[in-house]
Amino acid sequence: MKFNQIILAGLVLAFTSCSNEKSSDGQADWLNTLETDLVENTTDEKVEAYLNVVDSLIDSDITNEERNAKLLSRASALHYNLNKLQTSIDLMSRSLKAYPNAEGFKDNLLKLTELSSKFNKDEVLDSLNKLLIDASFDEEGNRISEGDYSFYLNGIESTQQDIYSNSNNPNFKMARRYVQMVEFFAITNPQDGAVPALLYEGGKVAELIKNSVKAVELFEWCNKNYEDSDIAPANLFMLAFTCEDGLKDDTKAATYYRTFMEKYPDHEMFSSAEFLLSNIDKTDEEILNELRKK
Repeated sequence: MKFNQIILAGLVLAFTSCSNEKSSDGQADWLNTLETDLVENTTDEKVEAYLNVVDSLIDSDITNEERNAKLLSRASALHYNLNKLQTSIDLMSRSLKAYPNAEGFKDNLLKLTELSSKFNKDEVLDSLNKLLIDASFDEEGNRISEGDYSFYLNGIESTQQDIYSNSNNPNFKMARRYVQMVEFFAITNPQDGAVPALLYEGGKVAELIKNSVKAVELFEWCNKNYEDSDIAPANLFMLAFTCEDGLKDDTKAATYYRTFMEKYPDHEMFSSAEFLLSNIDKTDEEILNELRKK
């Protein structure tokens, strides 16, 4: 089976056009057939096509949180069976981030912990993550309104200190653990007041260890969901700067610089954003020559 854009559009249309109970069974059969074919005849092209189908289905009804959460967790399980562990983790994380109120949230958190354990091989992190889940949810999977997870926040803080225990070089193991703890805490308790600042700090640590993709992911997460937080201006500036300096994506960086300048015209970093934006397509040598002329 070879997927192209026309076939993909037809598949999505067939899936989303169904509305009654009988049609829903047809939807499940259709997706089962697609997944069975992928397992039996796995190619990079088919994997990419399957993920495109999932994305298109989600885009077709973005308000259907329960369905979309299940689609992503289903895709995560499929990719685990295909021995694509990192993609499986990414899909489960995406489901949990996007749909924190979906049914089975606690169970999916536990699945994410199991997947991450296989990838990270960090017993300390695994133990802390499981304790955080127990502190945040009851046995039925309901969120505990006043859960005590100060132990986890203290663990994040002590891990951050361990990153810089050697003044000459950052401890990369502790840095990776710190980023993962920040991300897991934000997924588990997105409404906690500590989350915006943690995502911002996590982004900076990710950039410190040259993981610009993860840094931008955390900065964007903070920017999208916590735009009214105290850290929002600094976070948006760092998002723009990391897109430029880390990802080398000048187009994306320019968009965020402009957004920063529009939203925070009185911020102390405004002039820096203005300067960086005006020189975004110039080399360091060109910028230096211009400064010398002034």
